[in-house]
Amino acid sequence: MKIPVNGGELAGAHSDETRYNFIQKTRDGIQGALSRNDETTLKMLESAMSIMQDKSTGVNIRI
Repeated sequence: MKIPVNGGELAGAHSDETRYNFIQKTRDGIQGALSRNDETTLKMLESAMSIMQDKSTGVNIRI
């Protein structure tokens, strides 16, 4: 992902064809949060994973 840290324009991002597995990145983040005993990050990542897998509960995102 080409995202500038200074918030400037995305130089060359339109030609970036790199593919990312966000499910795996989230799993890795969950493992990291577990190893650090970071409950806040763990809850956020588990929520994100649930949304990505369309298993959210209590939130109606359909029209």
